Amino acid sequence: MLKGIEATSRLLLVLVLLLILVLPAIIGATPGIAGIVATAVLELLLGLVRLAQGKRTEDTLFS
Repeated sequence: MLKGIEATSRLLLVLVLLLILVLPAIIGATPGIAGIVATAVLELLLGLVRLAQGKRTEDTLFS
């Protein structure tokens, strides 16, 4: 199970990095704004992965 989550996390990281590179061209945003949006998307997706594992964010932060 852990290997699957690690692979999912890596895939999400790659997708977000690609989003940072492509988003400014798509919407005409500055790279800083694209980075903020991509970081928010990454946090949302990682939160969903934690939720799928049955963990809350507080559990992973303070364990």
